[in-house]
Amino acid sequence: MSKKNLFLSINEWCNLDCTYCNVVKTPKKLSFKDCQRAIIYFINFFKGSDGYNIYFMWWEPMLSYPDIQKCILFLEKLSLKLGKPISTFMPTNGTLLTEQSLSFFREHNHQISLSIDSLDGDYDYRNLRDRDDSSSVPVLLDKLDLFQEYSDILRIKIVVMPDMVDTILSTFQELRKLWFQFINVQPAHGVLWTEQQQKVYIDTLLRIKFISEWIKNLKSTTFKWTQRAENDGPQSIGCAKGRSEIFIDSYGQVYVCDAFLAYPPEKRKKYAHDNLYNPNFNRDRFEEYRDWKYCNNTILGNDRDITHCETCDETKSCSTLCNALPVNDTEYDRDVLMSNFHLYRKLDKVWI
Repeated sequence: MSKKNLFLSINEWCNLDCTYCNVVKTPKKLSFKDCQRAIIYFINFFKGSDGYNIYFMWWEPMLSYPDIQKCILFLEKLSLKLGKPISTFMPTNGTLLTEQSLSFFREHNHQISLSIDSLDGDYDYRNLRDRDDSSSVPVLLDKLDLFQEYSDILRIKIVVMPDMVDTILSTFQELRKLWFQFINVQPAHGVLWTEQQQKVYIDTLLRIKFISEWIKNLKSTTFKWTQRAENDGPQSIGCAKGRSEIFIDSYGQVYVCDAFLAYPPEKRKKYAHDNLYNPNFNRDRFEEYRDWKYCNNTILGNDRDITHCETCDETKSCSTLCNALPVNDTEYDRDVLMSNFHLYRKLDKVWI
């Protein structure tokens, strides 16, 4: 049995204001005791798992660094008690990482996904909140030597805005020269992708994939796709959400997945299947929400053509779309939605 995943929203705030971010931010955060409660709930929910992965997520986890430290130490003791491996992970914008925190993370084998979308100091899609909307890139550039020193625990993630497609290759090559060995690339979601931008994005990824095959020790989940036989057609893989993971927000509400983050807390709460502070392990409601799929219109109403594909089953692109847009949100932009889906679907048809 594979490991189960907990996506834990240790806080709901961020020190950046990224253009492509579609999650609602609040000042709410979990205390260390609440984090312990969430972890125990998760392990009890998936009692039969051979091991567990804990992701300290959303919005900027490093704002809760002291509590993450305590959680990691707690999880090491819990792993020994259970006799099962427990791994920890964290995405971050990197601006708050320090020598001290990285040293702690390395000592305890804590893996980090570091967002570096650009090495251009004028890049303005990831701006600091407290510095007159100035770019966060110069802050990261000042830390590049530090990041290189800890490249063994850092995975680089490049999020590409549509009007930045021409810079994907150069950014990838510059980061590779800095000896980062794990680099992922993904398109920004919730923004409009023209047909031409989609084509350039896919063509550039193919070029990077070709380059990557000649680079020793370079790893990337982006480029682990296997070419499909031409006659295979789209492959239905189902959605991993709910089958192997749960999401717990900073208010103690338990959800099938983190797709509900685009809603403000009061609105998202009605989709929770349980609560940390009054748990009932509501399996029936969990199963109900787990089986939602964009392609059978249980979320997007009567707009069947939005995600209709050859299989009428959930595929990789559908799952990506699920994370890209607000759940059940009637105020979505149809053009944006369609452009996102078509890009993901094109990727889905070429690679797994």
